Amino acid sequence: VCERNDINTPIGFQAFNDRIRVMLENEKNTTDAIKMAEAQLVEMDAATTKTEFHSQMRDRLAYYNLRAENYGRARELLLGLIAESKELREIANFSTGVALSWVGEDQPDQAVAVIDQFLDRHPDCEDVLGEQPMIAMCEAVAARLSEPGREDYASAIQVYKTYLNRKPNTELRRKFLTGIAYYHSVAGQEAEAEKAYAEAINLLDQKIEELENKEFTMEDLMGPTQADEASTASAATPVADDAPTTAPDPREKMWLAYAKEQSVARVVLEKSRLYELRKNNLAALRVGREYLEKNTTSSLFMEFFGAVYNVYENRYEENLEISPDIEKEIQAIMKMSEEFLIKNLNSKSFPTILGNILTVYARQGDFEAYEALTNSLLEKYPETLAAKAAKEAKDRLPGMKIRKRQFDEMMKMKAEQATSNTATLPDDTAATATLITTATAAQ
Repeated sequence: VCERNDINTPIGFQAFNDRIRVMLENEKNTTDAIKMAEAQLVEMDAATTKTEFHSQMRDRLAYYNLRAENYGRARELLLGLIAESKELREIANFSTGVALSWVGEDQPDQAVAVIDQFLDRHPDCEDVLGEQPMIAMCEAVAARLSEPGREDYASAIQVYKTYLNRKPNTELRRKFLTGIAYYHSVAGQEAEAEKAYAEAINLLDQKIEELENKEFTMEDLMGPTQADEASTASAATPVADDAPTTAPDPREKMWLAYAKEQSVARVVLEKSRLYELRKNNLAALRVGREYLEKNTTSSLFMEFFGAVYNVYENRYEENLEISPDIEKEIQAIMKMSEEFLIKNLNSKSFPTILGNILTVYARQGDFEAYEALTNSLLEKYPETLAAKAAKEAKDRLPGMKIRKRQFDEMMKMKAEQATSNTATLPDDTAATATLITTATAAQ
């Protein structure tokens, strides 16, 4: 394909980059792949007319060099692209690459400076691009700084602080405070972590209250640009003097209610996940359960159940006992989940929700409930997606029983080991160990 098509055509450019990708990923031949790409770029540089593929080739080549740890060359290419680009989204992506190149050369201050310079030159970046590209930029650099072997948590924290110093009133403040808290916690700085977590939760509560009391408009649903365009188009449409008054679209009220519920739900879900990150699993479960009790038909029900399910699953994977309080929260959510399940028999998310519910039953050792639910679905709804999912779940039951038995044996061994360790200590030391164990459990 490369031989038959010029590099400055979509198919020729794609074919060339597929060759490079095969060399990088399948053949692990990084050196020759980069040489081939550099040679092709020389030809494109020499062309009188530069096409869009010239910029794309430099972008790809920068990525290849970052991957090969040729950080200087990657940075050279990216800085050239930044100087030429008129698209803010592209500049943000290229700037992220430049910051990562400095991290690769163990110069974290330079990496943080790149983000600071970007914010200085483009103070309207959030308004133009939205939140997600800004989150992606900061998280990419912070994650690289904190990766195993580097573990520069102080610089990772500084990435977020730099953003907040430039934009103290940003809507992203609570998200970046969560990042700051997380890295303080990983670094063992619990007091600083707790302070950042507390501020983030306070901001979340304020945002939830604000959204619950807000009157949503079409601008909230469509965004300011689209709403203005729709309003302008409506105003420009000629209307006869004797034309009857147009009744409001009844669907508009439904759309606005949906937009409001989604907005509130996403912030509540963020709060639940923050508690989970804070390792307060009980609070994470409670936040989700209280919201679902008030909003049993939430459009984000699946996400909420996934969040609380993950809390339970993570505790299981870590071989930890499930406390009575957490078990109580799980039971309440399980009841709501089964009710939601029956109302959404043909939903695409049905198999996942069913699988999560049945897995929790298996973790609890309640295989009677597991079989009762699958049998009920097979008998009452034989021609639905629900029956197919129930049949597949029933086939997994033997494996679930084996895994539960293995888990119980592991927990038994863990308890016996703890008892053995305490029993071999002198009396006063054993008493101290008991106190420590009790205090840890209470905490």
